[in-house]
Amino acid sequence: MKNSKSLFSLLLCASAVPSFAGQSIQAGPHAITSATPVPNTPANRVEFYIHDWATTAPIHIVSSGATGWFVATVPLGAGNVILFIYNTWEKNPQLTQFQIGNLPQQAVYVRCQHDPVNKVDLLEAWDSKGTRIANITVTYTSETDSGNDFQIAYGNEPLVSVGFMRVQSALVPLNSRPPVSSDNTARVLEWKFDGTLADSSGNGHTAVFNGGIAAYVPTPFQNTVATIRTPDANSWANVLTQRAGFPTSLDGTASYSQADTSAAANCLWQQLSGPSLAQMTARNTCTPRLSGLTFGDYKFQLTAIAANGSTATATTDVGAVAMDNKGVVVNADPN
Repeated sequence: MKNSKSLFSLLLCASAVPSFAGQSIQAGPHAITSATPVPNTPANRVEFYIHDWATTAPIHIVSSGATGWFVATVPLGAGNVILFIYNTWEKNPQLTQFQIGNLPQQAVYVRCQHDPVNKVDLLEAWDSKGTRIANITVTYTSETDSGNDFQIAYGNEPLVSVGFMRVQSALVPLNSRPPVSSDNTARVLEWKFDGTLADSSGNGHTAVFNGGIAAYVPTPFQNTVATIRTPDANSWANVLTQRAGFPTSLDGTASYSQADTSAAANCLWQQLSGPSLAQMTARNTCTPRLSGLTFGDYKFQLTAIAANGSTATATTDVGAVAMDNKGVVVNADPN
């Protein structure tokens, strides 16, 4: 028997904490470079957010000897804009391309990871609502790391707005939380462009705006995003079928806020329907334990609450079936 209404509802009183709305710098007509050499970083993660790009001609987004990455937007026609990415360090690099011309909003978050130990590049992109739109793994055979430069745009190019640009020395697994406006981990360089060209990492790599005066615009779509996962989520799926009759959990730790001050989000869970009343511990934690699942489909809802009081909601169906201890589905005896 399924429940048509919410089985549980927790009330949360959250006082809104003011947060500074971020700014983006307008690049393209003017190049942005680093005032000091950027350390050559063999294992690197480059993350950035761009929006409101012109579609009249190509725009160089990243050109960096310090990380090897080369990224550019290339318009090919109405509603057809490709983001080209490759790593210049590699011998015979593979050119990767993402379609960004048909997004609901003209805004995209991008993560480029270079892993020299496993000789692989991990490339991902998300739209403004946190939906992953691209996931590509590229292998290579050899490379030559060289350079200490980092540059946005070449100058005399069409306009693009850059919300942030960040170089980090720590890699993350595929399908991790998307790049966020506030992330202080393992930073080599971070330009947040909140009315300033300063390097927020504290490493002194101040940006230089070449040939003019820097212009800033408000950063759009700094959303809160709720994401539901099961504990066995992998690089291509967030929710997998669970084993009936055995305890499991839900995971909301991939939820986040794009606010400039903090990416943290609190969690509030509800069970909306299901064949039984699942027992859930600590509904206001991001990783509640579940027990009492029987065969069938359960629907759960997660509300993510950011530090500034903004919220987002996600729902998902979690199936429960009989399995053995190796995860193989056990069929009922027809006799």
